[in-house]
Amino acid sequence: RFPVVLPDGKHLLFTLWSNTAEALGTVGGIYATSGDGGRIERILPDAGSCVFVPPDYLLVHRSDRLIAVPFDVDRLEAGTAAIPIDDAAMFAANSGILGASASSRGDIVYMVGEAEPKTEFVWIDLEDRGERALDVSGRFGNVALSLDGLRYSVERFEGTNPSQIWVGEFARGTFIPLTREINDSYVPVWAPD
Repeated sequence: RFPVVLPDGKHLLFTLWSNTAEALGTVGGIYATSGDGGRIERILPDAGSCVFVPPDYLLVHRSDRLIAVPFDVDRLEAGTAAIPIDDAAMFAANSGILGASASSRGDIVYMVGEAEPKTEFVWIDLEDRGERALDVSGRFGNVALSLDGLRYSVERFEGTNPSQIWVGEFARGTFIPLTREINDSYVPVWAPD
């Protein structure tokens, strides 16, 4: 994911990502390679997108902080020193997206706040105009109401784990996982049956 073409136009950085924690810890990180099929080498274990800041830094997310790491663009090597920038920079743990960018002059811009904010569900009954909270909160996306209006399904995000589909039933107040796979499950759709 997240290719970054370096100034020479011949080399690039990319992120090897997995929603499987074991794989992410073992082989995940930022890699360097050449566009002509040259060797591929892991330069940082940080799992997430990175930003090249000319002339010689990379922005990465590490230990819940946005940091700058020295980077030798000629040797494709990252240094060990880290310059902390902000502990509120936006980072989506489920996908590895870092909300940051840099200009060719070395100016940086980044977003602050939660990338996957906690949300709550509210049920509105159009017949009696009643509204009530469903006592379900967390990090969710793509909610789908069943065709009979009795249940709902939603993507649930939990850190770097794969997103899963959960199903709630209004009458019983239940909320249970439908999928339990090592891969992402997303965009639930109800079939007519």
